Amino acid sequence: MLIPSLPGAEGKLARTEIGWRDLDYWAQGPALAWSADGRFLFTVETTGATGARGWVCDADGSNPLKLTSFDSGYSGTPRWSPDGRSIAFDDSSAGNWEIHVVSALGGKAVRLTDNPALDAAPSWSHDANWVYFGSNRSGRFEIWKVRADGKNPVQMTENGGFEAFEPDDGSYLCYTKTDGGSALWKRRVEGGAERPVVESVFSRNFALTKRCIYFM
Repeated sequence: MLIPSLPGAEGKLARTEIGWRDLDYWAQGPALAWSADGRFLFTVETTGATGARGWVCDADGSNPLKLTSFDSGYSGTPRWSPDGRSIAFDDSSAGNWEIHVVSALGGKAVRLTDNPALDAAPSWSHDANWVYFGSNRSGRFEIWKVRADGKNPVQMTENGGFEAFEPDDGSYLCYTKTDGGSALWKRRVEGGAERPVVESVFSRNFALTKRCIYFM
């Protein structure tokens, strides 16, 4: 379903050959992300030998383009870069959850992380130079960031963190601390004290806009 941000009737997206019957939200996390120009990416999940596939199509469901295809595992949490050129996502096809990036025009996905820990839930910095993600490589989940070419991983939080978003001006981070229910926290990008801004958010269900925070 498509629900407008302003009052109005909800609508159903056009049906395509891209099926949803094997979608597993709990295994892969969110599987739908809109781009700024009205296109969106979603993944179709199957298990076993059939693997995972990522698609882009127009807002009405037309012109589907398969961007990624893995022989096993899950893909999820797609996030468009602010410039619309790339899509970051997490994937478990190598036997461990890692962060990948693929061009919105197609081509081979590039793996940004390669760590025995679990790396998941990517998002972009406002200038598309960095990708944030949650990782337990320090012994518990914290927010990290890595350059869009996979270099220079940097730990961003010290008191827990799982999924983070940066606003358009890049001044601060909003983040949860677990993949289940969690308060939503805020701190400056350069560091400093954190403070809660929303008492409870369900799983990964929040998003920033210029004026407000949407959450469930």
